[in-house]
Amino acid sequence: MAAKEMRAAYTETLLELAKEDPRIVVVEADLMKATGTTPFKTAFPERAFDVGVAEANMLGVAAGLAAEGKIPFAATFGCFASRRAFDQFFMSGAYARLPVKLVGTDPGISAAFNGGTHMPFEDLGIMRMVPGIDIVEPSDPVSLKALVRKLAASGKVGYLRLHRKAIEALYPEGEAFELGKGKLLRGGKDLVIVALGAIMVPEALAAAKILEAEGIEAAVIDAISVKPLDAGLIGEWIGKTGAVVTAENHQKMGGLGSAVAELIAESDLQGCRLARVGVADEFGEVGTQDWLKKRFGLSAKISRRRRDRLSREKEKGSRYENRHSVGSFGFPLKEEIVAHLRTKAGVEVLDLGIPSADKPSPYFAQAPLVCRAIQKGEADRGILICGTGQGMAIVANKHKGIYACVVDDLFSGERAKIVNNANVITMGGWITAPFLGKEIVDAWLAVAFTQKMEFKKDFLTNAFNKVIELEAEQFK
Repeated sequence: MAAKEMRAAYTETLLELAKEDPRIVVVEADLMKATGTTPFKTAFPERAFDVGVAEANMLGVAAGLAAEGKIPFAATFGCFASRRAFDQFFMSGAYARLPVKLVGTDPGISAAFNGGTHMPFEDLGIMRMVPGIDIVEPSDPVSLKALVRKLAASGKVGYLRLHRKAIEALYPEGEAFELGKGKLLRGGKDLVIVALGAIMVPEALAAAKILEAEGIEAAVIDAISVKPLDAGLIGEWIGKTGAVVTAENHQKMGGLGSAVAELIAESDLQGCRLARVGVADEFGEVGTQDWLKKRFGLSAKISRRRRDRLSREKEKGSRYENRHSVGSFGFPLKEEIVAHLRTKAGVEVLDLGIPSADKPSPYFAQAPLVCRAIQKGEADRGILICGTGQGMAIVANKHKGIYACVVDDLFSGERAKIVNNANVITMGGWITAPFLGKEIVDAWLAVAFTQKMEFKKDFLTNAFNKVIELEAEQFK
């Protein structure tokens, strides 16, 4: 299908809506020609408002129109929409629960020769902080037209990230779209690429073809909606593949990549691998769109940069297994601690860990075993070991009645119980030597489960001095 200007598709849809609904109005800040809404002003002069170069005022006017029952679409460059006029949008629109539709044009590198000052790499991160907002970035003219209609009907504030230039259709005419829902463009068993927008969705599809030639099957999802994120679809395919790459024309932080990372952290998907493709904490620059893709790493070459890390094939002893399981690095520490505990009078040990170093087990499988033993009354306290201790603590703290704390020295060993009331401690097999692990466990066990939980100053001072002596000896 022939390419079509996105701004033309946007204005066509507004004209269609305006004929159907007298509440539809357009508000601009001296950019009607750039946005492409001049035909709307010609057709409906009494429903088109140009406030001049005054973006904050534009949002105030839009909010006033919404308060009078109108459905305003207010458009300007994305840099001005998100940064310059944010307070007016937040307070006059969102806080007032008014259906203001804010359109940020030229997102990311699509600003091209307008350069860094006009190149919004942060607008999604800013807008995601608005409570109750719908945020969408269409990937082609078909999805754009459908989503403009959905935003008009939503009754809430919305942010539309609008690529202005010509884009080839990705979807057939009449394809159905919903706010908060993505689209699966192709399946794959090894990883899923979740992409956003008119630039990165085609790049994701191209990357999938490159990976396919290398024997790696990559699924591709057009995220479409950043807020709400389609957690069902994205979570399903992360679960199927165990690996995900996010791709966005935006900073890596704050936007799609952060939304997917939050989904993973707050679900049962912690064992997956995640890589984010986006701008690496930089400002924009002047250049052609193709040059800027290369400059900021927003191209199909994401396949070559990510394939080794994200291929589902995990060789024995791979970095993935070592980072996320009790493997050879953690097994010696576990064995030392178990043996040490069994020498103590009155201490009964329930060893739920892996039986040998060559039989790794993911931390998200090991942690629940210990937590359930405590919940059932089979144990009073628990000790968990993984690469750094962080992963085990995150998983353990999702269990009712479990208070897990990462410990890495004698101070944290005792304070885990005194300050955090922890009944589970986690340690890092990478960073905790066996002799120190035993000392940490002793410090933790020395704190009784009492209401007072009195601080043992002498014990802590002696423990600290011992660490200083050991370190001094080590680094002579």
